[in-house]
Amino acid sequence: MKVEHKSKVRLVFFASMAAMVLFFVSFVSIPLYLPEAFSFSDSITGYYMAFISLIAIITASQMPKVVSKLGDGNTVGLGFGCFMSGYIVLAMFTSLPLLILVAILIGIGFGFTIPLLNHMMIEASSSKNLGKNLGLYSMGVFGGQFLSTFIEYLSHDYAVIFGCAAAMALLFGVVLILAFKKVDAN
Repeated sequence: MKVEHKSKVRLVFFASMAAMVLFFVSFVSIPLYLPEAFSFSDSITGYYMAFISLIAIITASQMPKVVSKLGDGNTVGLGFGCFMSGYIVLAMFTSLPLLILVAILIGIGFGFTIPLLNHMMIEASSSKNLGKNLGLYSMGVFGGQFLSTFIEYLSHDYAVIFGCAAAMALLFGVVLILAFKKVDAN
């Protein structure tokens, strides 16, 4: 019987919330940003958002290979690094070709975080607490979606919003890499 690791459960909860905040910043802001900055129609914007999700699915399918090389915590950190890079590009450039890079980076960020964090929550749980811990994971995911909506209140300037998202991704990524190393060492 597996023993529950409470500190890892809490860490995965907060990591899943942070990852969903960052992922959903794109789903809250980009549909408003693209028509304004690039005169995209609603359908083109929808296709772009679907492309981000497609990249996330492809990345998630390859994530176990990355985890086998880098480990869980470093892969989560890499996901946050991809979120950060995507938002930096959005904050600094208004270039149509770079939008493809942004979609790839944000999609990779999701693919290296949310599916892996779900797996990590299962691994950190005992059979007795698995349901409770997966419920906690779901609270983190949906809480992150909810919290992402408040980023629009930071500014009317999308460069500021995307810059703040990049800074949050950097902060979360560094903190989580260090925290996962500490939890794994114990």
